[in-house]
Amino acid sequence: MTLSLYSSKKLLPHLGKKFVSENPEVDPNSVHPIYCWYADVYFLNRAKYLIICNEVSRFSLCLGPYKVDPKANFMNHFKKVLEEKLKEILPDYMDYFKSINGYGRLTQTHRGAMANLSRLKIDLDYSKSYYLAFENRQLDLPLDFEDQAETFTTRNGEKGYFRPAENFVRRWNDFKSEQMG
Repeated sequence: MTLSLYSSKKLLPHLGKKFVSENPEVDPNSVHPIYCWYADVYFLNRAKYLIICNEVSRFSLCLGPYKVDPKANFMNHFKKVLEEKLKEILPDYMDYFKSINGYGRLTQTHRGAMANLSRLKIDLDYSKSYYLAFENRQLDLPLDFEDQAETFTTRNGEKGYFRPAENFVRRWNDFKSEQMG
């Protein structure tokens, strides 16, 4: 499997030149959606935060504050952060990474994943205003993001509502079953 990431146009310059040069373009139809991730940038008090969402589960994470390391490939950093997040929800999280044989850049956007990222950014803007007005405190990223993203329930067609982390676990188990069968 190819661990793949789609970067918004706004985020791409913040990932560094190595992201483009070292990660080949990948057609999203050639990668299982459990390995497809979509990213955007969110600015808070002049600091950059990266918000990343899985295509099929809408499981999301926030990195930051983030600064470009021109000597490093962003995908190595992303893999480490993803490993820490999946460790929290998957007992067999290392199996996810064992099947990765490379990194890639997704060439096409995914409407649902990008819409989810847009919704998360809107929620962060609302929370930033709310915390200042009613709790007299600043938004604390990535901590406040994790609370919002993990507790948010979203609608997924006729399947009803789900929590993104629970959905990722279910989709991961479905993927493992497909691979065995």
